[in-house]
Amino acid sequence: MKKLGFTLSEVLLTLSIIGVVSAMTVPSLMTSIEERELQAQAKKAYNTIQSAVSMKYALTRQTPADVQGTDLIESFLASDVAPTLKYVEKKGNTVKLPDGQLMAAYSSTFWCGGESGASSACYIRVDLNGEDGPTFSAVENKTGALGTQLVAFVYVPPYESNYDRKTRDIVFFKIQNLTVTPHITHGNTKRYFSGQQ
Repeated sequence: MKKLGFTLSEVLLTLSIIGVVSAMTVPSLMTSIEERELQAQAKKAYNTIQSAVSMKYALTRQTPADVQGTDLIESFLASDVAPTLKYVEKKGNTVKLPDGQLMAAYSSTFWCGGESGASSACYIRVDLNGEDGPTFSAVENKTGALGTQLVAFVYVPPYESNYDRKTRDIVFFKIQNLTVTPHITHGNTKRYFSGQQ
């Protein structure tokens, strides 16, 4: 009489092969999924900023050329009068959005285009997942020599040798007049917006 079934050694061999294949494919699959999620978040951030700029112009006829980069978020996109950037927390020129993204206009003292400087532009740095890794960003008070300042956009990468991996959730956008473009000189921004200028 012939028995139907598998021996214990055949089952163990099959499970071992499945384990090895899984160990090789799951990490790359997870990385691919994370990259797609970050790319979707980057495009969402782009749409959010472009919509806020366009809506501000429609409501007030103001353009980013009417403000300096250091005031772009605080007194323009998230101002107390006709705010167009919806946020859950704001400190100075830094905002935390409802989805956890953190945005900050950074260190440009130039007007964002217009007659006062047609070639000038403002920049916004976005941490796509805010307080989650691989970087940690927060809106917080900073105490220094001048006392407590209400402006802070802090990101502390974990200690890794690969800079792009550490900061793959940080992207940059350039704002000039009413136009928002990905600032693709930064590696991650270029990765998420390849083909756009």
